[in-house]
Amino acid sequence: MTDKPKAQSDEDRRYFRGFYELLGGSLPDSSSILIAGDPGSGKTTLAQQILYDELRKSRPCVIVTYDSFPSGILERMTQFGWDPRAYRLINKLDVVDCYSATAGITEGVVPHPFDLTNVSIHLTTVMERLGNYNVTILVDSLMPIFSETENKHAIGFIQSIAAKVKKNGGRMVATLTTGALSSEQFHKAESLFDGVIELRMVEEHHSLHRYLLVRKMDRRQIIPKLVQFDIIDGVGIKLKMPRVSFGWRRSILGRVGGRPRLPGTDLVRH
Repeated sequence: MTDKPKAQSDEDRRYFRGFYELLGGSLPDSSSILIAGDPGSGKTTLAQQILYDELRKSRPCVIVTYDSFPSGILERMTQFGWDPRAYRLINKLDVVDCYSATAGITEGVVPHPFDLTNVSIHLTTVMERLGNYNVTILVDSLMPIFSETENKHAIGFIQSIAAKVKKNGGRMVATLTTGALSSEQFHKAESLFDGVIELRMVEEHHSLHRYLLVRKMDRRQIIPKLVQFDIIDGVGIKLKMPRVSFGWRRSILGRVGGRPRLPGTDLVRH
């Protein structure tokens, strides 16, 4: 019997619950969410933490990996105190390996990861195996898809997967590095998603700090506020939330004309 990782304390989970305060609630059903950000800003960690929260709610999940080996994903999640292997054993989690073939491995993986029609068919089969209802899919990352296929094919793939997931009440989460696409391509990609969460690396006092900003979320009253966070082993994302969240929400939403001003836009992006 293998030792299970140390369970996260209520205090640890509280720091991430603040993330849902920014969203105005849990992830909407039948929605697609883009996590965009600078390299090293924590996109994959945030996406995996969201995914693990979905697993804890007994929702089936699929990771479509274009960025690392499946074993690396599972090991990384375990380092944060999450236990993805337990969910694989009860058929709640599956990994669609679109990365290994790029490293010359062909057995037990998606052999042609940039044949997006084939990937979509394979993913449909996996969703059916998991019950096809209320499935959360994480695509990490979209960058190789855009760099290795025509723009129209990448966009068609995103639209197709999102439609399949949303039709059955599920959620699609995808990551994308800012600066990886032209400005026009990036804005087009953003427009395909119901929600956009941006992560930034900001230089302050000769140090780099991470910030999170919920830019939009359909069917939710968001808090459009830059919030600093850290990434901590055994915890994951630790948001540095104000102590009185309700007062913070009221002060933001009570600004001129009832429309919140987007704070933090004077910070320099890198």
